[in-house]
Amino acid sequence: MGKDNISGIHNYCDRWCERCIYTSKCAVFESTSKLSSEQLDMDNNEFWDNLSSNFKQTVDLLKKEAEKRGIDFSEIENYEPSEKEK
Repeated sequence: MGKDNISGIHNYCDRWCERCIYTSKCAVFESTSKLSSEQLDMDNNEFWDNLSSNFKQTVDLLKKEAEKRGIDFSEIENYEPSEKEK
């Protein structure tokens, strides 16, 4: 994330970047503006490869944060809900 980005501004995003005055301060715009047209086209495999990569990065961040807080992430990954919880 760029040093001038506003933390959490993407939470108010309507994905209409071309009309937004905050693109210069938005981490989502910063990351998506670097994508190729193939990576933006959901009918293209590059889109799904990029999405998969984003999910992997998210899981890695969650695991690191869980470890910092003393949470056993493998316990969460292997959790089987009871019938009542389904």
